[in-house]
Amino acid sequence: MDDRSRTLDPVTVEPPTHPGPAFPGIMAVRGANRPELCRAVRARLAQGARQHGAVPDNHQDRFHHSFAVASNAVMTYRDIGGMSASVVGMGCNQLGVTCDAEGAAVLVNEALDAGINYFDVADEYGRKYWDQTDPTWGLAEEYLGRALRGRRDDALIATKFGVRPPTRPELGGASAKWIATAVEESLRRLETDRIDLYQLHLPDPSVPIGETLTALDGLVRAGKVRAIGCSNLSAAQLDEAHCVASELGTEHFV
Repeated sequence: MDDRSRTLDPVTVEPPTHPGPAFPGIMAVRGANRPELCRAVRARLAQGARQHGAVPDNHQDRFHHSFAVASNAVMTYRDIGGMSASVVGMGCNQLGVTCDAEGAAVLVNEALDAGINYFDVADEYGRKYWDQTDPTWGLAEEYLGRALRGRRDDALIATKFGVRPPTRPELGGASAKWIATAVEESLRRLETDRIDLYQLHLPDPSVPIGETLTALDGLVRAGKVRAIGCSNLSAAQLDEAHCVASELGTEHFV
């Protein structure tokens, strides 16, 4: 995100990962031990909320709007693109990797019940990162969409596009053509009619940033995306994107 306009610096609470060569010594999130899992999630969420910004301001009325008490913790919310986002977010890159659909539902609903509404995901999440031949794509978005059934309005979904699948390098990138395809696929997998924060996952030196911004601006105008952002861009690339957006009159990265 562009540091000049960023209002949210979410602390990601990643789901636990499995024991094995890729993630040694960590518990798997599967169908068993639901009470223990729920208690572990609550403890992690409470710890994160205590450590990050859970300090009331001087205005009592703003205090009530900015904080929610859940699971013996105080959650803080900040504005991002005109939306209210919890400062503690749930990272979803292990959904579909070390966490099955049932486990994902438990984690997502525990997060919502604890006051967390910011869910960080991407179209590439869900593939087995240690296996470059794994064709899996979008499973994390699918699991998140299922978990949010009936609670979509309680969540702020921040997903990403741009990574090229190892087995299909012709896909991905930041072109207008790919963005038009990627957003529809993400909307379908997430079972939603809008993406709250749509982000360029990686810079694409083969595509002018103006093309990317224009395509994203069109999605905002069409109501498919509420705000746009980016990740893994350098300071110089952020400056360029900011200047180009101003010149073109498009939406800026938040």
